[in-house]
Amino acid sequence: MATSVVTQKIENQNKSAQEKAAEIIKEAFEDKMVLVSGTSFQKLTTIVRYLNRDKIQARSESWFTKNFDSLTTDALTDLINAREKAIVSYLAKKELDEKNDSFRDLVARGMSVPDAYTKVYTK
Repeated sequence: MATSVVTQKIENQNKSAQEKAAEIIKEAFEDKMVLVSGTSFQKLTTIVRYLNRDKIQARSESWFTKNFDSLTTDALTDLINAREKAIVSYLAKKELDEKNDSFRDLVARGMSVPDAYTKVYTK
């Protein structure tokens, strides 16, 4: 294991910036396998079935069974994107709240409003 890490570092030193960038891009867009335990898989199946309930009702259970893998992939992608968006939004709001608190604190300590605004919001 340690030998392979050393070998990778040596190989990475011999690569150009374009080759490294190509590898990063390839890895970013490469599909990854996710392992889900049995009980979690049952819950995932319930979620996928719920998200596609209208399509299942309009088509059939056999359609759902046939397209289960792609429907699961779509559901997981949507869930991941929604969770990531919520986290980013939360962190942005938290950062803005901290800046607002800092701004109010500086103004309360006697700094002029324009100076406090410049110091807090234009970094």
